Amino acid sequence: MKKDHIFKRLPAFAAGMLAVAMLAALAEPVSAAGAKIAYNQVGIRVMREQQVKAGQTYTAPSGQQIPFTITYTDAAGIQTNYIAAAQLSKLLDADISWDEETSSIEIGVPPVPGEVTITVENRSNDGPPAPTPSNEPEYGLVIGNLEEIDPHTVGDVITADPGSYYIRSTRMQSPDGSFPEITAHPRPASKGESYLVYSVTNNGETPKDITVMRPVSIASRREMFPTLHVQPGETLVRVFRILKDEETHPMQRTFSFGVGSSVTDRTIRPQERPVSDVTVSLLNINRV
Repeated sequence: MKKDHIFKRLPAFAAGMLAVAMLAALAEPVSAAGAKIAYNQVGIRVMREQQVKAGQTYTAPSGQQIPFTITYTDAAGIQTNYIAAAQLSKLLDADISWDEETSSIEIGVPPVPGEVTITVENRSNDGPPAPTPSNEPEYGLVIGNLEEIDPHTVGDVITADPGSYYIRSTRMQSPDGSFPEITAHPRPASKGESYLVYSVTNNGETPKDITVMRPVSIASRREMFPTLHVQPGETLVRVFRILKDEETHPMQRTFSFGVGSSVTDRTIRPQERPVSDVTVSLLNINRV
């Protein structure tokens, strides 16, 4: 998840080490207390995956090399490790910003724009139905460790037998127009290339919205691939390449695949909506 625009909003000291602020609160200077400070002596693992190695530094927005960790050893020899606030936010896959009013670092709370204009438009239910949303995928878009690609470029993948699958040719009829979200944790194969093939056949009478999203850890929001819709009697196939990115955060590998009510459904009174009828597959294909 890219957060460079958020880091630029931080004062230089806020984007630096959280440890500095904490150590500054000591009653006595570090040297007078007989304590010691060392840098980058420890690494960091998240969900058992090495994210930072001992001795590793990172480059701050200013271009300076900043320590990932500070080890504070008190006079009794007890060690406490501190980590840069900016890097902590990345390890937790959370937004970081600066609250000027309280002089606080905000982690997990998206920055609030300085000026917000809200326009309220009154609409009548008797008006014309809302237009059907655009049905344009964004090939090449990467979220987490998935990249959406054009299905026509990997025809052999679509027709291949899946090495494994989350759900396969499952048909469901629902009065509320939805299909339970499928949660997937895609991981690349050790050899060759790996793909997720998501197909939805609409057996009903109204279009359905097809969503693929990634929950953002800590913050209550999501990153989404474009929402597409599948018309009655048609099948929509979406293909995602599973990237071999060693730097991909473990928390970035959880995705939700959903089928929901379309704009057309929402213009019809609930008691008058036709029953949703879809057939769904989410397959994991490996190509050597």
